[in-house]
Amino acid sequence: MKKTRTSLLLVCITGINLLFFTLGLKNSKSNKRIPVASTQMTEIKTLKEIINLDQAAWNDENKKIQIDDILREKTRSSARPCLVIRFSFRNCDLCTKNVFDNIVPICNALNLKYDHIQLLGTFLSDRDSLLFQNRKQLPYHLNTVPENALGLQLEQDASYPFFFVLFPDGTARHVFIPIKEDVERTRRYLDIIRQKYFSDDQ
Repeated sequence: MKKTRTSLLLVCITGINLLFFTLGLKNSKSNKRIPVASTQMTEIKTLKEIINLDQAAWNDENKKIQIDDILREKTRSSARPCLVIRFSFRNCDLCTKNVFDNIVPICNALNLKYDHIQLLGTFLSDRDSLLFQNRKQLPYHLNTVPENALGLQLEQDASYPFFFVLFPDGTARHVFIPIKEDVERTRRYLDIIRQKYFSDDQ
């Protein structure tokens, strides 16, 4: 009888310990979870990637050129970086719509000039590219590029449009993924980039 009671007591203690261990493990896991919005706030990312400048591209007049011609001409003209918005037909539709619904009013409010911004888009067809230009009527130059044209990591996933700063030596820095639910993040990112690289134009 004593042995039975002792065995039952041990089973109960073991069960209680297991329960607390499980609860503690769940809590530790939940504490490690970081909201998606905070993990994507990478506006001053210092890592750099090298752009593939030899890829073919098509300008807004549908003439075949090289990415080198588009980007280096853009940066060399003023010997400074430019802001690139990279997007694709494979991106989240609402995310892309949000970017282009907000980019012009935000840049106007910040006095970020149009010639500091370059659009690089991937479309299913030339017709889609033309429809996009006619529908959006954006004040920025749009150049069409193939998928994975630049050799950047985010192009391979292609889930979201993203921003980065292109430097005259062909490096890309300050990669940023805008979140459609938080336009203020995008405004903050653009303001930081403006102050860092374009403040002398004000």
